[in-house]
Amino acid sequence: MKNVLSALECRFHVFILLILFATACAPSRQLSQQQVERELLNQFQRWQGTPYRLGGMSTTGVDCSAFILLVYRDAFNVELPRNTGDQLRAGKPVSRRKLQIGDLVFFRTGNNVMHVGIVLSNGRMMHASTSNGVEITQLNQEYWIRRFIGARRVL
Repeated sequence: MKNVLSALECRFHVFILLILFATACAPSRQLSQQQVERELLNQFQRWQGTPYRLGGMSTTGVDCSAFILLVYRDAFNVELPRNTGDQLRAGKPVSRRKLQIGDLVFFRTGNNVMHVGIVLSNGRMMHASTSNGVEITQLNQEYWIRRFIGARRVL
């Protein structure tokens, strides 16, 4: 009888652990587009003007993929890969016509060089620019239109 009770207790504990694990791993509540942009702009205030530094991961210098990784981690508790090539495979693909606030947009800026930014409202993106550091730019500029290679939805 003691063994049967122990087996039942064990199953009960496993069941409780599974429920706790499922709850902890469940996706967070869906945020509205306004809430997503508010979080992104809060992050932008923290990072604005930070100079571009290849391999950098702090407000003293950051590259584009690290900026994306840190913004999504801090604002949404979403873990993304460290480099742009791997970020281009994260989440789900989305067409340019269906971009939403928070989507990642990718560009080919040179031979074997990619760049990534985050979509904001009104056709803008925030990104870590090699020339101006962390800034907000219009996506409809000819430079970005010609270099666009894809977009991903990670939220």
